[in-house]
Amino acid sequence: MCTVIFFSAFTGFLHLATRVSGERQASVICSTHLSHWYLFFLGTKPEWQSRGMGSALLSAVLDSCDRDGVPAYLEASNEGCKRLYLRHGFIVTGSDAIKAGVLK
Repeated sequence: MCTVIFFSAFTGFLHLATRVSGERQASVICSTHLSHWYLFFLGTKPEWQSRGMGSALLSAVLDSCDRDGVPAYLEASNEGCKRLYLRHGFIVTGSDAIKAGVLK
């Protein structure tokens, strides 16, 4: 079981994390604009993936958005993340392939 801990809310940013045995195992960071929330980071330590921690954090954020009537958006970096977000009600509104390499 994981517990959602509100670390900090400052200048329009919110950081939530899960802890197991006192150690942080997953985090989500959101930019909380007045008109929407942008979830720009959601990560779980590899050994804790597929145990519901990302879902717990995402649910906490989306519950806040629903309560306040504010939409949320994010970008999926891989198919595993995309499946998680789709399970939580997000829809794909567009896609773009980014090639690996050096930006100049």
